[in-house]
Amino acid sequence: MDLAKTFDHVDLAQAADPHALYRQMRAQCPVAWSDKQEGFWVVTGYDEAVAVTQDPSTFSSCSVTVPRNPPFNFPTLPPTTIDPPRHRDFRKIIQPLFSPANSRRLEEIVQERCQYLLSTFIDNGRCDASTEYALRIPVTVVVSLMGIPLEDEPLFTDWVHTAVDTWDDVERAAGAGMAMVGYINTLIEQRRGDPRDDVVSLLLAARDAGDITQEELYGTLFVFLTAGIDTAWKVIGNALRHLAVNHEDRKRLVDDPSLIPTATEEFLRFYAPASMGRVVIQDAELAGASMSAQDSMLVCYPAANRDERIFDRAEEFVLDRGSHKHLAFGSGIHRCIGAAFGRMEVQMALTAWLTQIPEFALDPDGEVVMSQGQIWGPTSVPLVWGAALR
Repeated sequence: MDLAKTFDHVDLAQAADPHALYRQMRAQCPVAWSDKQEGFWVVTGYDEAVAVTQDPSTFSSCSVTVPRNPPFNFPTLPPTTIDPPRHRDFRKIIQPLFSPANSRRLEEIVQERCQYLLSTFIDNGRCDASTEYALRIPVTVVVSLMGIPLEDEPLFTDWVHTAVDTWDDVERAAGAGMAMVGYINTLIEQRRGDPRDDVVSLLLAARDAGDITQEELYGTLFVFLTAGIDTAWKVIGNALRHLAVNHEDRKRLVDDPSLIPTATEEFLRFYAPASMGRVVIQDAELAGASMSAQDSMLVCYPAANRDERIFDRAEEFVLDRGSHKHLAFGSGIHRCIGAAFGRMEVQMALTAWLTQIPEFALDPDGEVVMSQGQIWGPTSVPLVWGAALR
């Protein structure tokens, strides 16, 4: 319990290796209180995480951040911050965006984008695989869904990186968020006179029909721009970091690319990026912890995914484990609606990279930098290959 009191997901030192803390907390207190960030419950056990996410009548999604007022936020962030019964109706509105036809169309776009990105740095023998590759793949998917010109992709790459990961510079993070809002305003005005088959047009039609509010329109677009990018970015970056230092795993995937979908599930389990906030809305008991109404909670999916009670050799990366029980995409009614897209992005990114750069390593002159906050993963992964390896 003393260990849990000092747990702080925003602390850079803890973010460098949060799993060392998670392991001890799961064993001693899978639901425990932290005095940091205005005080909150930390949920690190798998069963406890599932219990929270499957009981929205007790544990509300009205705020998914800890603390509840991050550097930049909207009044509502649908569908993430909506509880039942409204959540079901709202999810139905956006469900068409995640159709099999859209998935197939995006596969072609992502495949082409991966090839293009690799062509921009492969001859250099080195790159930052996080910012030059991993981040730009999910950005491509999101701008395609929103009907944004691909030439504007660098804008969103910079805005998302700044808004999501700049915890120590509130003004800079807020500035990036406001820049995105300004762009969204322009996009909405364009689609109002020229509707298309994209996210913005679909949400505008729903707003005009009275199915969603103006606040929900803006909040949903902001969710698409951030949550749709940040999580896949961190998983792809961690996967490449892992393969750079685990040569047997890398060689197996190079020799047998059919293992990449199976390996993707293990990357998602072992390097799950997201922890989600909840608000206790009525007094409750969970794993021996007595909670009061209006307490904040942080459900740590990265910790739950290494729960020894659920997974054999939970703290080991097993490339061909093949388990889909992980909580990388969440659980319950708020399970990520874009999970299929996320899997596709990771698989496409790894397939393209390993085909063209089968041997690579961490750059000895660089430094891997891990992010702080609720989306954990590398923001810098310097890699070398070719002549630079020798």
